[in-house]
Amino acid sequence: MKKLVVGLFILLSLISGILGEVRINEIELNPSGGDSGNGWIELYSDVEINLTGWMIADADDNVLELNETFNDYYVIENYIFLNNGQLFLYNDSELIDEIGIMNDSANDNKTWQYCDGNWTFTDMTKGSANSCGEEDIDDGNEEEISLDMNWEDDEIRNGEEFEIKITVKNLKDEKYDVKVWIEFEENDTIISDRYGEDSKRDDKWLSGRYYIYNLFSGPGNKTEEVALRIREDYEDFAGDAKIFFKLRDVTEIEINIEILEKENADEEDSPQESENLIEETIDSEGNSSTGEVIKLGSKTEKLIEEDTKTNGVIYESKSELIKKYSVFGFALLCVGLSVLLVLNKLN
Repeated sequence: MKKLVVGLFILLSLISGILGEVRINEIELNPSGGDSGNGWIELYSDVEINLTGWMIADADDNVLELNETFNDYYVIENYIFLNNGQLFLYNDSELIDEIGIMNDSANDNKTWQYCDGNWTFTDMTKGSANSCGEEDIDDGNEEEISLDMNWEDDEIRNGEEFEIKITVKNLKDEKYDVKVWIEFEENDTIISDRYGEDSKRDDKWLSGRYYIYNLFSGPGNKTEEVALRIREDYEDFAGDAKIFFKLRDVTEIEINIEILEKENADEEDSPQESENLIEETIDSEGNSSTGEVIKLGSKTEKLIEEDTKTNGVIYESKSELIKKYSVFGFALLCVGLSVLLVLNKLN
């Protein structure tokens, strides 16, 4: 019986560890008094967590390695990289949590705090439960935010970029981070990249697991387009998949999507190449015959123009030139030998 109890305790501990949540819970960007080295970050976990191998990074690639073991609230003091509030929490290379760009211009004791899926700027609760104010309580009179996605079916092709049109209705008067990605239908593997639309990641392709910051700004109804592509690791994929769109801390939808097969590069190039190639040569008597293939260009066009004024020969290969001039070479050789023989007799 004692062994059974111990076994159940171990099993429950393992389950609680699996189900445990670790998140960025509170941040102080602009503490009262001097700011230098006085900013801090608070993490929260509902189970005991060993942070060895974990790290926090900001948008400027500054990294702070962690190695503590904690439960409930863990405050990281004197964090000096809080220049804009954009933070990423990693367990080795796995992204566990991230927060968008936040500002704090007031030199007071208010902090940004995580409250039921949203971030609230309110009185500091360092090392204890967050004080989520009444301002986050929905009075039930506002219309729910709704999402929709549209695209052209014939444009969703592997190996090419394509646009996804996203419409969000009933936005509140705030900015929203979004995430758009495509998964295998059967195993939830992300197979898409998205183009960097936000200020910190312009002109970059990133994994679909990264948010686009402040893509939507309320209030009202808004429509934006996001560029996606299938990742190079899955260039052979074609068929049914799922496309997801998530409005951070608000709602998420998923829709079936079909990925068309990647077009064969050789087949794409062949029509153009056939237009840009000459596959015939014309001999001195005006008869055409199959010869070497040459590409049209400025030099070739000049060759055609010059040859039409002479013998009408558009192109002669090296082998043809050798044949043509070998006769003259042999004749010169014979003449040279004859002259040598005559000179030898005279002497």
